[in-house]
Amino acid sequence: MRKELFALGFSIIVIVGFFSGCQESQIKAASFEGITLISSIVELVNASLKYYYNEYQEVEKVEVQYRFHNIAERDILIEIKIECYDENENLITILGPKHISLPDDYTEQTVLTGANIQSYEGENAYMIDHVTIVAVEKE
Repeated sequence: MRKELFALGFSIIVIVGFFSGCQESQIKAASFEGITLISSIVELVNASLKYYYNEYQEVEKVEVQYRFHNIAERDILIEIKIECYDENENLITILGPKHISLPDDYTEQTVLTGANIQSYEGENAYMIDHVTIVAVEKE
């Protein structure tokens, strides 16, 4: 009986250790309202999803701003695309790509218009409910 309990306990520890290692490589993390980041090389420091309205109170533009922290433990060049979805998870548009170079362990201090802001002014701007930022290493 004691051997069986020991074997069972050991098996549980090995399985939990195996799965906890898998979770470290998980690449999806949500942290800001309406914005999800998919990346294994950067994390979001700050992000916002802004809606701009015309004189008739209709959405005419959607703007996504973001700042990253490099967690790749090396200098990286990242490619950023933003997938825009409606409330039913239907893809409306993809913004980008844009490219940013980040030194090892660097955290962006400000939002730069050319690099950290992407916007959509199409006829379906009013349909955008949430976005997913996809940041991958550009080789």
